[in-house]
Amino acid sequence: MSELAQPTVEHDRNRVSAIWAIPVGAVALALFLTVQHYLDRGPVIEVTFATAAGLEAKKTPLKYRDVEVGVVEAITLDTERDQVVARIRLKKEIADYVDAQASFWVVRPRLTLSGVSGIETLLSGAYVQGSWDKEPGEWQERFEGLEEPPLTPPGTPGRRILLRSYRGGTLTAGAPVFFKHVPVGRIESEHFSENGDAVEYQVFVDAPHHERITTASKFWSAGGISVELGVDGVSTSIASLESFLSGGVAFDTLLLDAESARPRQVDDDAIARQ
Repeated sequence: MSELAQPTVEHDRNRVSAIWAIPVGAVALALFLTVQHYLDRGPVIEVTFATAAGLEAKKTPLKYRDVEVGVVEAITLDTERDQVVARIRLKKEIADYVDAQASFWVVRPRLTLSGVSGIETLLSGAYVQGSWDKEPGEWQERFEGLEEPPLTPPGTPGRRILLRSYRGGTLTAGAPVFFKHVPVGRIESEHFSENGDAVEYQVFVDAPHHERITTASKFWSAGGISVELGVDGVSTSIASLESFLSGGVAFDTLLLDAESARPRQVDDDAIARQ
């Protein structure tokens, strides 16, 4: 009887390598995507607010010109426990523009003399609004958030003028500025002068109306009720409900060929002249 041939087993090393290549490749791809994700992430900034009302970690977005450019990653208390700190992850492409001049505030429904703002957040939820200019600047990591939206966002075209009154009055921040009964700007702030003998108002006039302000321009109070006596009897008028409640400023130019006013030029005792 002839002996049976013994079978031989040959290992296909190429086949074994191909089987392992699939999971190894998947792990390598996942590792690459994870590293790429962290490399593409922008930096984190910290913005302090008085309260965390409307803010949610991992949900509340940071917006710039209605475009989402970041998200609130975490909300904590500061070391003194008197403010909240929102840690916001920025998108990498806008990080260079968030410098010392940037400002942040929470957009939520607000009712002011100027009207209702942030009404869209009733459905979408509150969000953090950021404002900065178009030029890259020195990096800053920590900011103090604004409790109220700025009356004039950075980069708004126009001109600032400093008015001074030795009598004061009922003018407050947010009051309108009129030119020929048309609102063209607003009072941004009010404060005492350095020696305390006058009240100074920082006024911003929007473009293109700021070109109407010259060295011959005169400002006066436009708040309250105007009463005029004419041939047709007595007539009354109110510039606007806003100016009636918070005051207002009007201006006009007496000479057409006067030179243009300089930014932040002081119109001395402007509000006192009526």
